[in-house]
Amino acid sequence: MTKLITSRKSYTCHDCKGKINKGDKYKKTSKSIGSPNKWSAAGDGAGFIQHGFRYTVALCQNCS
Repeated sequence: MTKLITSRKSYTCHDCKGKINKGDKYKKTSKSIGSPNKWSAAGDGAGFIQHGFRYTVALCQNCS
């Protein structure tokens, strides 16, 4: 079973688009696009390129 968190402000559920009110229980989870752990050197040698990123979403008690 996953641990639910009591919300301190209102959120919108990422899956069902329902409202999570202040004081309701919800779950925070991270989603990723691409490969956030993959890095490669830039062609001109000036830096690095990250091939993805992560972001955090809120899920209501029913969806989690």
